Amino acid sequence: MSKSKSLKYRPEIDGLRAFAVLPVVLFHLGLGFPGGFTGVDVFFVISGFLICGIILRESDEGRFSMLRFYERRVRRILPAFFAVIFASLILAALILYPGDFDMMGHHLSYISLFASNIQLSLFEGGYWAADAKTFPLLHTWSLAVEEQFYFVMPVILIVLHRWFRKHLFGALLCLFFVSLAYCIYATQAIPQQAFYLLPSRAWEMLLGGMVYLLIQRDCPWAKSPLVGSLLGAVGFVLMVGSYFMITGEMAFPGYIALFPTVGTALFIYSNSWGTNWTGQLLAWAPMQFIGKISYSLYLWHWPLIIFLKAHRWPEQITVTDKGALFVVSFVVSVVSWKFIEQPFRHSAKRHSAIKAIVPACALLVLMLGVSLVIRKADGFPSRIAWIEGEAVPRIKAEQEALGLAGNQPIFNAMDEFHNGGYQVGTSDGEMPQFVVIGDSHAGMYGPQLSQLSVEYGEPVAFFTEASVRPFFQNDVETDTLVYSFIEKWKPSVILLIIKMDDELWRVVSDPDHARHLEHALRRVSENCDALYFVLQTPKSVEHNIRGDFDLLQLRVISLLTDGAIELPHMVDEPEISRLSRLQTKNWLEGLRLPNLTILDPGTYMLEDGKTVIADQQGRLLYLDDDHLSNFGAEHVSPLFREVFKEVVETSR
Repeated sequence: MSKSKSLKYRPEIDGLRAFAVLPVVLFHLGLGFPGGFTGVDVFFVISGFLICGIILRESDEGRFSMLRFYERRVRRILPAFFAVIFASLILAALILYPGDFDMMGHHLSYISLFASNIQLSLFEGGYWAADAKTFPLLHTWSLAVEEQFYFVMPVILIVLHRWFRKHLFGALLCLFFVSLAYCIYATQAIPQQAFYLLPSRAWEMLLGGMVYLLIQRDCPWAKSPLVGSLLGAVGFVLMVGSYFMITGEMAFPGYIALFPTVGTALFIYSNSWGTNWTGQLLAWAPMQFIGKISYSLYLWHWPLIIFLKAHRWPEQITVTDKGALFVVSFVVSVVSWKFIEQPFRHSAKRHSAIKAIVPACALLVLMLGVSLVIRKADGFPSRIAWIEGEAVPRIKAEQEALGLAGNQPIFNAMDEFHNGGYQVGTSDGEMPQFVVIGDSHAGMYGPQLSQLSVEYGEPVAFFTEASVRPFFQNDVETDTLVYSFIEKWKPSVILLIIKMDDELWRVVSDPDHARHLEHALRRVSENCDALYFVLQTPKSVEHNIRGDFDLLQLRVISLLTDGAIELPHMVDEPEISRLSRLQTKNWLEGLRLPNLTILDPGTYMLEDGKTVIADQQGRLLYLDDDHLSNFGAEHVSPLFREVFKEVVETSR
């Protein structure tokens, strides 16, 4: 292969990095560029071009070393990456509510394994979901895709280079079309997986690799200044057009991702034998400098945005805030590039690969350990008083005075499970005919179900406890205890009331867990006359910070009303809520249990697709995003009254 400019420093590629990262940052700040997220696709092509070029060039020269390759990746990527992770952990401990901190711990587990894209591919709503947009480390998904490519591609290229060198371009072209075809299919069939996962993104990096090979062919016609200017102009227009014409509402990546990626490929190719006007534009010194700090800028800007939003919530950040965030992100990135990236990147010495890789692996293990501690501690809820100061006890007292107590302590009945749960209406060894099983979403209906028990003379047992989901958490001791009573009583009705947000992704991603749940529900179904599964209540808000039970009534009201004096009667049901409830219903119907009935609180909490948040008397029906107040539970109680009436009429 002949040498070309592709093997030397190319200032216009640093400028191209700037041209990629700036739209991403401005898009995340909400300062224009509706298609700014496609800057990530530009980065993918650049990465493929450079990485494939390094591997093939060194293989040609007989000096490629896998160990040395990964050492360079470690020195290039991980120092700034670790700095952002640990800074984010400190800020999260100071700012985030327990639910968000716990979710960050969960996400961090995947990040430490370079698999955050896999987790996010299973997250409801994907990249565009409101909850996803509260993840301080959401943007690491693209790093995970690249790292996975770095694990796979060297092996593929070494094999092709050694045994199929003459067919190297053809082989990459075949892989390119296979990945692209899958991407187009998956974007329609499984859009979240298409957005996040390597098989549907690999073609973008393979495109960069093919550009490198085409440059080595040294085509005479491609060196023409006229042809170079024309190709560069087309590429430039495609990239700019992507930033302004593509939106998050389009099916992406799919064939639409060809616009920014082909544009990038044309730009790189057309500037390989001398820069045309597009290359000269991006080789401008300020663009070069932004390109040099682009990696740090990409890493730092998103956590800074999220933590400021969390600190200001429920107020929105202003345009002034956004401008200040851009400046702060830029300054922090310069410092990160100068004092973190550069020293580690250029400190390599002979035989230093192990000295770089081993500490990096140790830090990744430490990250995993920290994430598990955060998850085990449920986000350290004891920090709430520290975060909110005196507001917590004051507003909790106001809640109780308004009758908004929600889930009452007596329905946190874990301590009574061994005695048959918390029972209402039983006497003289009478067996409960109604059994209620679930977490706080079951407990919040406790007062209404107890009242119906007395009214209809049907004894009820509650196996309910906040954050405890019998049969859904693989807690053998709890499951065995609950099974023992329902198999003894053979009740007329079992009501399962579980928060399914956190369970659905496990059902989709873990076949063993899905089989466990199906077996559990069949076993429950076989030991009662009628099994009722109550869907989750429609969410009231799609707020920036996850609601916890002690998240404050006035903060939720403030978000719902946007400062209005009177509560609105209804708000739009968040899309993530609608999808979650629909997916739960579809999964349950797919089990085909003969005595299963699905009860939907949305019958009473939705009107024309909107969530009812206040009754006709103006009383708030929600405590937080998905827990009902006592007023809300009372509003839904006719749903359960029909169940009691049917049992009584059947027994006559």
